[in-house]
Amino acid sequence: MSQEINPGNTTMQDVSDVMKKYDRESNVRVWEGKPKLVINALMILFSLFCIYATLFGNFLEQMRLSTFVGMVILIGYLNFPIRKGHVKVNSMPWYDVIIMIVGAGAFFFYAINAKGILNTRLKVILSTPQYTVIAVLGLLALVELCRRCVGLPILVVAAFFLIYTFTTGKGLPRVCYELFYSENGVLTTPINVCSKYIVVFIIFGAFLERTGISEFFISCANYVAGASAGGPAKVAVISSA
Repeated sequence: MSQEINPGNTTMQDVSDVMKKYDRESNVRVWEGKPKLVINALMILFSLFCIYATLFGNFLEQMRLSTFVGMVILIGYLNFPIRKGHVKVNSMPWYDVIIMIVGAGAFFFYAINAKGILNTRLKVILSTPQYTVIAVLGLLALVELCRRCVGLPILVVAAFFLIYTFTTGKGLPRVCYELFYSENGVLTTPINVCSKYIVVFIIFGAFLERTGISEFFISCANYVAGASAGGPAKVAVISSA
């Protein structure tokens, strides 16, 4: 089948190149064959975990949230390269593999040891370099993933407030504890809402789209109200409902 999409000899590859140049979300790694199947399986496991954690999970909150972030880091580095255009089929640089494993491992460490860490006195955590190092590695991996997905502006804002925090006299161990282990840092309300509600609705929407059910609802709404006055608005309301 020809890949020409208009008389100007523009191909799908040309469109893809333009999208990767100007659209950050289109600039993702290209996986084919068995690697693609493995990553798809990982995505399915992540979706099932989110659904189970929302509907049936009754384990510790810190364990659930740190596991969620760890899996996000795995999936994020598997999909987003270090910069635009730095993409090869079935290829992932060694440094990305290391960052992915170390960053996700830091959050998985917290998930596995969450109960023990919560029962440990703050003074002991702050005086143990191991906890600080793990927190730094996990936070740096998460920051780099945010840069790849969203861009620099949000990190500049976060860096400003982080610098302000250090000027208040708090040392690195205390800041790492607040950001990584406490309920006032990364594992707080936005991550909780994302892991419990937003992801589930995204999975539900993807399911409707892939199965064609969404088209069925839109067609039904179009049949009912498409020809009436203000048809497009009514179709949108009915199909959304």
